[in-house]
Amino acid sequence: MSTPSNPDLSREVLRHAEDRKRFHPPSSPIAFWLWKWKMTIQGTFALSMLESWEQFILIGICTVLSVLLLTALVKYMPHHIAFLMTRARYYLSGNENGVVLNNGGGAAAIEVVGGAWSGGEL
Repeated sequence: MSTPSNPDLSREVLRHAEDRKRFHPPSSPIAFWLWKWKMTIQGTFALSMLESWEQFILIGICTVLSVLLLTALVKYMPHHIAFLMTRARYYLSGNENGVVLNNGGGAAAIEVVGGAWSGGEL
């Protein structure tokens, strides 16, 4: 006696076998590393709860934002650091070149400011 085959049941078993295959590690070391990285990302951000098209959109948005941030850091941050160094030099030394005047001009300026404060002009 043979058991009658149920095509719906066999399709269901095959579908579950394919689903289980996604969560078993591959044998290749490189494929295993990529699979481990994928499982870590999916577990951390709960991507396994999303549909595949939702995962694609979310990963695409995160990739675009990461590329924009990296571009800003590489292209614009060095110029901004140089600008900040110029501003810091100005505030610390009192002029754009960063040279402190010690030839008496600074002392005269201090005296004028001191006199203005004592006279109540400021």
